[in-house]
This record gives sequence, structure tokens and C-alpha cells, in this order.
Amino acid sequence: MKRIIFSFLVIFVMSCGSRSELKGTRINILFRDSVLIPHQYALLFVRDSGIVVAPGFYDAPGSPLFIPNGNIFRVYHAGDGKSKGMFFGGLIGGAAGMGTTIAIGVSQGGNTGGGEGVGFTAAIVAVPSIALGMIIGYNLAHDEDEYDLERSHDRYELGGYAKYPDHEPPELQKIK
Repeated sequence: MKRIIFSFLVIFVMSCGSRSELKGTRINILFRDSVLIPHQYALLFVRDSGIVVAPGFYDAPGSPLFIPNGNIFRVYHAGDGKSKGMFFGGLIGGAAGMGTTIAIGVSQGGNTGGGEGVGFTAAIVAVPSIALGMIIGYNLAHDEDEYDLERSHDRYELGGYAKYPDHEPPELQKIK
């Protein structure tokens, strides 16, 4: 029991740390014609008609390029915004599972002559509720790092992560 509590404590403490790359310029772009595999770039500037990016980490070094909004399906910043939702979803699911376990234990404990089988019944109900809480939390958290460039509010928010958030330098204005 001490090991389990210690493990949860270690996981909790590790998830509380700040991650510097969340404030970085690294983005993943999911193109309209791709097979759901995003491509990584460094965000330089956000225009109304598209974005100016530098080649990503896995690309050969090269000059910046302009990607029009029409070619982009979604833009993801840092790629791990769902970890917080997964954690809180798991926490809510765990609380629901514990509540279910306690409710079953209290209601069934006196009827079975000592409580045999109550733990198994409670586990059957608790495990799916924990998993369901994690799935719900994971899916509710997707708005944190996902941007649709057709919406001006998303373009404004994404522009805050760009290397040049306020104004486009002259050397980038030449890129069409």
C-alpha cells in the first residue's frame, strides 16, 4: 500500500513541473491532404492569410516558408496540452470509482455475510469509471493547444507563440 501511495505521489509531483517548450515556437501542422500525421515547424509569424514557418527539427536546414490557411487543417502547439486534462480526468474518474466502491461496499457489506465478493463487484464498477473519467478528461482538454486558422481569435492566440508576435520583419514580408 505504501508503494502505491508513493508511486502516485511521485507521478503527481512530476506532473506539477513547468515545461519550457510550451512557451516555445514549436508547432505541429496537420495538413488537409495528410493522413493524420502532423509535421513539425518553428512558428515565425501569423498572417491573416497563413503562417510563416521555419523548417522543423527533422527537416534539412532551409529558408522560411509561407503556408496558406487553405492548406492547413489544424495547428497544434507543443503537442502535449492533453496531459493536464488526462490527469484531472483520471482524478475525477478515480474519485467516481472510489465513491462507487464505497457505495457498493456500504450497501452490500451486511447482506453477504462478511462482505465476500463485494470488493470484486466494486472493482468491476470502479475500473471502468476510472477509465471513462480519463477518456472524458482527455477529450475535453483538446482545446488548450489546438488552433483553427479560419478563426481570428485562434490566429491571435497562436501569434503569441510566434518568434515575432507583434510585427513581421522585412525579411519575412518578402516570403509569399
